[in-house]
Amino acid sequence: MRRAVVAVLVDEHRRSVVSACRIAGRSRAACYRPPEAVDDADAPIIAALMTLIAQEGRWGFWKCRNRLRDLGHPWNHTRVYRVYCALTLNQVRRTKQRVPARVKVPLQALPLLNDTWAMDFMGDTLYSARRYRIFNVIVSSITATS
Repeated sequence: MRRAVVAVLVDEHRRSVVSACRIAGRSRAACYRPPEAVDDADAPIIAALMTLIAQEGRWGFWKCRNRLRDLGHPWNHTRVYRVYCALTLNQVRRTKQRVPARVKVPLQALPLLNDTWAMDFMGDTLYSARRYRIFNVIVSSITATS
């Protein structure tokens, strides 16, 4: 698009190439370079990527590249990545879904003063190699005597 702007400024408005490139925000050397042509050698990569994306729309680059490798295509990852980005298939990373902060509830006080309890699982083995487990609940109540 900037190449077209420079061409219009030079042809129709009789600007120099230097000032036209400055106005368009383009380097002067880029005006003399030939335009980048779509490489016909990338056509099989484009076709293979488009079929994968048609099947699995949410696959990222590495998953697509590994699938292409599994299918027997010999292209290296830099070439596939260049075509992948040129087709604008690169996706924004998903952010972590944060767990909502839990509501902190204060501990409830026991109805009676100095009332406590505890629970625990205990296990042991008898001499005959038989195992057993016990669920223990201990309740203690301390009463003050005057």
